[in-house]
Formats: sequence, structure tokens, C-alpha cells
Amino acid sequence: MTDGLADASADKVIVIKSGTHSRWLGLADLGTYGSLLRYLVGRDIKGRYRPTSFGHYWMILRPVLEMLIYVIVFGYVFGITSQPIPYPLHVYSGIVLFVFFATSLSTAANTLTGNRHLLNKIYFPRLVIPLVNITVNLVDLGAASTVVLGLMLFYAVPPALNILALPLVLALLLSLTFGLGLCVAALSVRHSDTSIWLPLATRAMLYASPVTYPVSIVPEAARFFYMFNPVAVIVEMFRWSLFGTPLPHALHLAAAVVLSLAALLLGLIWFTRVEREMIDFL
Repeated sequence: MTDGLADASADKVIVIKSGTHSRWLGLADLGTYGSLLRYLVGRDIKGRYRPTSFGHYWMILRPVLEMLIYVIVFGYVFGITSQPIPYPLHVYSGIVLFVFFATSLSTAANTLTGNRHLLNKIYFPRLVIPLVNITVNLVDLGAASTVVLGLMLFYAVPPALNILALPLVLALLLSLTFGLGLCVAALSVRHSDTSIWLPLATRAMLYASPVTYPVSIVPEAARFFYMFNPVAVIVEMFRWSLFGTPLPHALHLAAAVVLSLAALLLGLIWFTRVEREMIDFL
């Protein structure tokens, strides 16, 4: 790690002044610290599951086990279906995105305090730490998504031509998740109880989104307002891109794009402002 830091700062002196604004919300300096970013991502990927019995298999096991629980409870006990898409595939396609979303937020609450030893000793753009967090969770998402392809083969569900839009769907998911993650990280600097109430908030979001059930069971009178939830729109867009299911209304799509970009901008602004004083609270 010291080599990466030396490469980034050997040719210049960084002066940190209270009350100054970071250039381009802290994004301008990230390229200089690419080696540090790669090192921290590799460290966290190797270390996240090292103490566990199943190691990196948890990348896939966690969403699969969650899917099985919901399939048993909602599919077999309550008889919920999701025709024409098989219910296990419907649930897993939602779970894999939501696990990424919820895990990214929950780890963002502790990511700064967990790297306190680095932040207190050396300078680098503090935005690197949330970037490491979202990148590591993105690796988990990539691994877990392979099961979606396996389930599509198992149930003989061919991919739709809409799959070409999948990168746009993932970009929207990343924008919303990273933006909210930055807000959570900034909030946790002064409020350490953020990590206590956050799991409750993400659990509420799970049931407020069509992850474990189809949108069709939402009462029609409430469905219009229900779909202003950007997580619900992104999950439905993901299914549309893979299976050719109906696309959300254009108004809901526009709202999801605006809210996701607004979350990203708010997160960058808030995190940049908190960056100047976070060392005093960590």
C-alpha cells in the first residue's frame, strides 16, 4: 500500500485548508490515486469472506438462500405467482439487485470508521473509500448474477432483445446506490447510530419494491404512486431487459432517472462538505 501512496503523492504537496471546496466535488483527483483504489479493492475482496467457512462462495450462496426462503414462504405457502416468468426466477432477479443495493448502503455506514487508521495517518481523496465499497459490492453482484443465467437456462427462458439496454439499467442502479451510499457515509461521520436504523430502512424498502412479488398484486389505486419508488422501477427495468416483461410507464422511468441522478449529486456534495471535518469525528 505504501508504494501506491508514494506513486500518488511523490511529486506534489497537498495542502488541506478548512472551508475550501474540492474541485469537481472530489472527482478531479481520483485518477491520481488509481493504484491505491486497486489495492484497497483487492484487499477488501480477499478479506471480506476470508474468516468464513464457505469463503467467496457466499457471493452466490447469500442471494440463493434468500431466494429459497421467499419462494417457500410466498410461493408455496401463500401461492404467489409471477406468470409468465417462473416465480423462482422472478424472485432471484429482484433479490440479486436488492442485495447489492442493501449491502452497499449497510457497508457504507461503517466504511469510514473501518478505515480510520488510514484516514488519520495519510492523505488521499476520501471519496476513494466509498468507491472501494461500491466496487467490491459490484464484484459480488457480478458473481451472483451468473445464477440468473443458470435459472434462465433451467426454465428455458430466452433472453429478450432488450438485453442491449442492460448497461443503462445497471448505470441507473449504480447512480442511485452510490449516491445514497455517500449520503449514508457522510451521515455516519457524526451519527454513529446510522448503522442501527439503516437495516430497518432497507428492509422496509425491500417490501416496498417488487422484489419478492409482482407489481400486479399491488392495488391498482396505489400502483401509480407505488412506482415512483426508483428501486421498484430499476428492478422492473432489469426484468424487462432480460425477460421482455412490461416496461414501467415513461413518467415513472423519468422520475427514477431524475431521483437517481439527484441522489448521486446530493451524495457527492454532502460527502465533499463532510470530508473537511470527518477526521475530527473519526
